[in-house]
Amino acid sequence: METKNEIWKDIEGYEGLYQVSNLGRVRSLARLSTRPNPRTGKPMTYMLKERILSGKNHSAGYFSIHLYKYGKGKMFLLHRLVAMAFVPNPNNLPEVNHKDEDKRNNRADNLEWCTQSYNVNYGSGVQRMTDSVRSKCKRLGQYDKEGNLIATFTTSIEAANVTGIGRSSISNAITRKGSSGGYRWRYAED
Repeated sequence: METKNEIWKDIEGYEGLYQVSNLGRVRSLARLSTRPNPRTGKPMTYMLKERILSGKNHSAGYFSIHLYKYGKGKMFLLHRLVAMAFVPNPNNLPEVNHKDEDKRNNRADNLEWCTQSYNVNYGSGVQRMTDSVRSKCKRLGQYDKEGNLIATFTTSIEAANVTGIGRSSISNAITRKGSSGGYRWRYAED
């Protein structure tokens, strides 16, 4: 089904086999294909119908597509295929950024070529990475000799900056269940 204002272009290296659209879709073109017959081993020819390929959600949240040529498959990130076909890259920049920060929106008008630094620091990217790291970190507890909680810290770096006790000393105290700077250190229970 064609969508209004959808433009299709051949995928470089897969001309006549696959096309990508400015709306972020990939289609396999109708064509004759030859494969060995599984019973006889003799070549058999059959017709492949044109169809829209469904992408798979890649581990990083991007959609990936597998394209096949000469019996060998290769995985491509959908946003890169769209950008290579529809987004000019006169400065030969290496990465593709989603302007609206939605990795599922692979429309050509939502993509731009950029540097790695620009891509990492774009929009709320730094805050999302910080939040992700913080959510995975265990909070550190600073306890007196009687075991009373004095303070909690998000990271050993924060604890070291606030207390003046070396970060490695705090980490060693946690690992060895010992003390550092006159305090006991362990992961705090929430």
